[in-house]
Amino acid sequence: MLRRAVQSAVARISGRPPPPARKPSAGPSEPAPQRPPLTDKQKIQYGIWAVGVSVLVISGTIYGAGLKERQQHEAKLRKMRETTLDQRIEMLHEYRADLVRQSGEIEAKIARLRETIAARDAEDEGEGEKKFESGKGMANKGVAGWGR
Repeated sequence: MLRRAVQSAVARISGRPPPPARKPSAGPSEPAPQRPPLTDKQKIQYGIWAVGVSVLVISGTIYGAGLKERQQHEAKLRKMRETTLDQRIEMLHEYRADLVRQSGEIEAKIARLRETIAARDAEDEGEGEKKFESGKGMANKGVAGWGR
């Protein structure tokens, strides 16, 4: 329906008569012709074309990514050149403050980990004495209690 409207509009603009309307068919009157099966040579040719196109697309993607990365790096350098010395110093102070904050978080995690290890070792020592007294020993624990 839309195609017919577009065709008639194009015909009015161009001055040509519109193409005749097609009658809807009940189904294909003739079956589609069957293609002969591909030969080994054709299969190889199609495979080579597929690999070639794939290589072209992949190399284009990698090349484009490299161009974008280079442009971003140049933009960053341009921005750094445009900033004043005071702005650079301020940026470095902010960067240092962020690193100090991250360092504090990491040190706190290490301290919690050490406390957990110490508590686990103390717990293992208490259990180990009881197991050795009962005759079970550390057979199921593996080397130095690593089998948890």
